Amino acid sequence: MYGVKKPLDRVTEAYFDEMGPTFGKKVRDRIHWICEQVEGSNVLDVGCSQGILAILLGREGKRVLGLDLLDESITYANKALNTESQATKEIVKFEVGNFMTYDFQEEKFDTIVMGEILEHVSNPKPFIEHAKKLLNPNGKIIVTVPFGINDYFDHKQTYYLYDLLSWSDEEFSISSIKFFGKWIGAVYQIGSSQVELNNLLLESLEQTFYSVERKLIKQIENKNKEIAELKEVIEDKDKKSNLLTRDEITNLLSKFDQNFEEVKDEIKELKDFSINGKEEEISKSIIQDKVEKVIIKQELFEAFNREESLLQSYKKLLGKYEALSNSKLGGLALYYWRFKKRLRRGK
Repeated sequence: MYGVKKPLDRVTEAYFDEMGPTFGKKVRDRIHWICEQVEGSNVLDVGCSQGILAILLGREGKRVLGLDLLDESITYANKALNTESQATKEIVKFEVGNFMTYDFQEEKFDTIVMGEILEHVSNPKPFIEHAKKLLNPNGKIIVTVPFGINDYFDHKQTYYLYDLLSWSDEEFSISSIKFFGKWIGAVYQIGSSQVELNNLLLESLEQTFYSVERKLIKQIENKNKEIAELKEVIEDKDKKSNLLTRDEITNLLSKFDQNFEEVKDEIKELKDFSINGKEEEISKSIIQDKVEKVIIKQELFEAFNREESLLQSYKKLLGKYEALSNSKLGGLALYYWRFKKRLRRGK
């Protein structure tokens, strides 16, 4: 059975720059903005992840319940909480639980935080409605979600400004909107006046679009530059490399087989003949040549199955082979026949 991939959020690690300083600053900007928006003393952090927000609020005297679906996240959060002061540990609590089914009994909250949660659900409306029922009078719901397209494997929704505005009504409306580049935050409050879609808000929206588009254009330019540089490298290597074709390699191996059979015949004939004490020396040379031939052939077969970029090695092997064929073996064979001729004359 295949397991389901878990969308593990590493928000605390990111907060402390463990995923890079640039990303860390973006995470801190969002976390600190949420902390600034929190009101009241009783807070619910839905999808608390590794617990950094709850701990920061606990340090400020807020009583916080952090819920998350993943055991790994709550384990990490509790370890982090254990390093805090006793005063913070007494008012911050982490539990594994599903927000929609968790038994809150009669508890109500002054602020409910949903940081990067709603993009993971198919229908966010029930989450908003359920949160409204858990609020004290004049309570707040703080939401942050990715802004625009963000193709993470567990994201089921794409959010723009209109989507966040659509969740408000006459009794529950947005009191604040904040853009964070590729993220957007909204504060909903019971009995609050609706934020107006005015020129200032539109200007912020368009500035966000511009910054996102400019970043994407810059990424495309950098990628095109990298591609052009790689093409130049490939073209330069193609010009410098004079690689053997596969047909040339096949012919080379065929020629090797033919010559190798001739060498074996020479070795057999030399073994049958004694050359006045020089037999051992010549036999060793012939056998050494045979070993080198076999090694070369093995190298040729291995190189033949490698990447095309390795084919240049065949030229070196071919040169070595030709040198062996035309020097030592040829010299030994000539020495043999001359010696044999002298023996015949002496008879």
